[in-house]
Amino acid sequence: MKMTKLLVGAATAALLAGSASAYDLVAANTGVASTSTSGFEVEAAVSLAAELDFAAGAHNGDFEFYIDQQTAGTFTTDDVLLTVTLTNGTFDQAVTVANIDAACASGASVSTGGAAGSSSVVFLVSGIDGCDGSAAGFLTGDDFGFSLPIDLTGAGDLGISTNMVTDSGSTPVDGGTATLGFVSLDDAYDVNILASGTDSIADLDANPIYTSFDGAGGNGIIGTLELDCNTAIDIDLNGTAVDCNTDINAITATLSGDVSAFTAGVDVATVIGTNNVAEDESTADLSGLLASAGFGPTNIELNEDGDVINPSDYTLSVSVDLVAGFIDESAFNGTLDSVVREGTTVVVPWFASAAIAAANNSTNVFRISNISSADARVFVEVLTASDGTFVDPGIVETGSPLSANGEMVMTSGTITTLLADDPGRADLRITIEQTEDNLTFRRFVTAPDGSLTEMTVGTVDQDLDG
Repeated sequence: MKMTKLLVGAATAALLAGSASAYDLVAANTGVASTSTSGFEVEAAVSLAAELDFAAGAHNGDFEFYIDQQTAGTFTTDDVLLTVTLTNGTFDQAVTVANIDAACASGASVSTGGAAGSSSVVFLVSGIDGCDGSAAGFLTGDDFGFSLPIDLTGAGDLGISTNMVTDSGSTPVDGGTATLGFVSLDDAYDVNILASGTDSIADLDANPIYTSFDGAGGNGIIGTLELDCNTAIDIDLNGTAVDCNTDINAITATLSGDVSAFTAGVDVATVIGTNNVAEDESTADLSGLLASAGFGPTNIELNEDGDVINPSDYTLSVSVDLVAGFIDESAFNGTLDSVVREGTTVVVPWFASAAIAAANNSTNVFRISNISSADARVFVEVLTASDGTFVDPGIVETGSPLSANGEMVMTSGTITTLLADDPGRADLRITIEQTEDNLTFRRFVTAPDGSLTEMTVGTVDQDLDG
């Protein structure tokens, strides 16, 4: 939404809220000859795209309306000063008597204002009491009509107000004022990014482990994307409707999150994305999906390629490049569902391998207890290693499960043996096939004198949250 529209919204709402007079302003064809440089005649309320670049090109036309006085004989016989004021618009040509139909009055002229670029004009009208026809609609000779050449500023909705007072004593005539909302600026192009509400779960039972989704969760669908182009809104005063086929140059979506297990398999609204080198983003050009009213909603899906699926959060950023004559809005951003792994995972930072433990005469000790009535498999994965020669075996299962109502103790030596190579200083991820509420996990470092020091586990983010 345009900030300018937000700023002027309250003032415009007050202007368009209603009339304090006993007469109304009604948009209609008054039959007055066009003087606007565009030649467009605007005879009814219009909704224009707020994304239009009003500074880059004129959006002007002849706005036609009339004074509707339904009660016969109520206008004064005095001469009146009739002021017309524009909100968020200016006259694109000087206003003259050629811009009014004053046949119902005995005389009318421009008193003050009305210059090109101004937003107010005062007419001196004699015999306006003849302009109180009660027939429905505008009838030449019965009602006072206008065809004003107006250029929209784009600062907000276009409103037109009139004020009528007697020339002799400035007494309000028939309540004095009336208002007419002629053009509203509305967001025509919108992107909706929605999470599906269910995280996708990497399967412990996949072979190899965590290389596919288990089907019980989101199964790789992490949200939906929709481009809404409101074809009920126009892009000019000639009634040209919004059309995404012609109004949009390109639309690009970038998915952020771990995509390393979805090489050439990130399906953004049916288009396969291209992963970056770091495999933490996938970008898709969605221009081929464009239709007049946009597209969607359509799924955002992660398709497994056989690699190990890492847990990750995901966000989507969508950029819409509009053609010349429009102002591109900021990228649309949304949070999608996450990918999690089945079971409970614990990140262990700064693990000391067997070689480092021997050099320091100390060792890491992990104790995991299972307070449930079911055995649980345990897996170890190296996330980082200081030894550049370390051969990563991937996710490795411990030799025996964590017994029901039992414990498992692992040390620097047992983990190094399990990995079949020495990683040096390392960050580990330990996954247990059980829910968090059924597990305890403690990490200690033993000193040469046999004393134990408890150390924290988790990522920095988890440490800060804790």
